[in-house]
Amino acid sequence: MTPHLLLLTLALSQGADDPTAVINRELAARWQTEKLTRADKTEDHEFLRRASLDLIGRIPTLDEQAAYRKDAPEKKRRLLIDSLLAHEDHARHWANLWTAWLFGSAGDDQARQAFHGWLQKHFAGKGSHQEMVEKLLLAKGSTRDNPAVQLFVAQRGQPIPKDQWKDHGQYDMYPLTGHVFRVLHANRLRCVQCHDHPFNENLGQHDFFQMNLFFKQVAFTAKGGKPRVEAIDDDPEL
Repeated sequence: MTPHLLLLTLALSQGADDPTAVINRELAARWQTEKLTRADKTEDHEFLRRASLDLIGRIPTLDEQAAYRKDAPEKKRRLLIDSLLAHEDHARHWANLWTAWLFGSAGDDQARQAFHGWLQKHFAGKGSHQEMVEKLLLAKGSTRDNPAVQLFVAQRGQPIPKDQWKDHGQYDMYPLTGHVFRVLHANRLRCVQCHDHPFNENLGQHDFFQMNLFFKQVAFTAKGGKPRVEAIDDDPEL
């Protein structure tokens, strides 16, 4: 569901329609495409449990269940969603999810913790998914001053010999190319890294390397220190 959540965020940011109408329209279109039948409306207890797990990463406490039951039936679900989005556990939970999605198994503990803290602060400040993606893909600076840079460092791949930097960049950037594109666009570019897709005529090897060239224009500079500090910037000469 990650790419669909991101697309919904981008659509809602336009502000042209009521958010509920936008979400219902997108879901209805998806159901029709997949030939799915909408499930029956859930009971209140089931809705509370599902919404809590999705938005704050845990089941509701006894006090939270009691508060939910006290609200008027016609508005309790809307009030629940508002309260979950404002809950301190919401930012922590979504920072957990995005760190796992973007890093996978890459990065050491310190890098992942710094990145997680950056994400948690972003979501706690009501930052959108669109803003998050822009900050990630356009990240500059050092790992100490801008933890978003940790993603490029963790997923940059194998080093390129220095005498080939001008033509091929400093790192192959293969992991970042495949991983970020899969997480944000729900397409597995890694499957066309070596050859055109055998079943999808709209996805070829050139798609992978066009995206890869975007990331190869990033220059890495080691700053030393403990823990190790690195900086990245755009270098059009690469």
